[in-house]
Amino acid sequence: MATGSRAALRRALPGVGVAVAIAAFVRLVYAPWYGNYDVRYALLWARDILHGHTPDYEAAFAPTPHPLSIAWSVIGLPFGDSGGSVMVIVALLGLGALVWILFRLGQELFSPWVGAIAALVVLTRPAIMRDALLGYQDVPFAALVIGAVLLEARKPRRGTAVLVCLGLAGLLRPEAWVLSGVYVLYLWRDATPRQRWKL
Repeated sequence: MATGSRAALRRALPGVGVAVAIAAFVRLVYAPWYGNYDVRYALLWARDILHGHTPDYEAAFAPTPHPLSIAWSVIGLPFGDSGGSVMVIVALLGLGALVWILFRLGQELFSPWVGAIAALVVLTRPAIMRDALLGYQDVPFAALVIGAVLLEARKPRRGTAVLVCLGLAGLLRPEAWVLSGVYVLYLWRDATPRQRWKL
């Protein structure tokens, strides 16, 4: 493994560890929970796609399809009726990631104490906890958006990495496309003609 890869892995390990620890703790404390209506449909649509069928997005009472949640639902399919529980674990990992990213953002902008308080506030919000326990894509969406903010805070006008995070978030909720557009305008304002062409 290259030295750069090892360094990147070393930097990622604390965040991965925190995300997994929070997901495991919440799962143990609050289990059993079940995947919500959106999770069930995402699993159904992922199965349809894998079997070569067109998903029925216009079925009575079908939720809005979210492409990224349908894509990651593929990992729940091998577990049959427990697929919803697998997707809840994915959302809980998103909660853990959100908590870690908020800590890092608070630390980056202010101090480790501010980061710890921000992380604790999010971790103790009943609505966020409920959404994670029901497998809603809103929690991973928030982690991606706050991740984009953290990337920008570390290196202003970073560009591509921020847009990738917002693009992935846009595959979960459409609000991220608006954020992406606003970010491109922000980059555009001070960009040279050559940089604008790349945008």
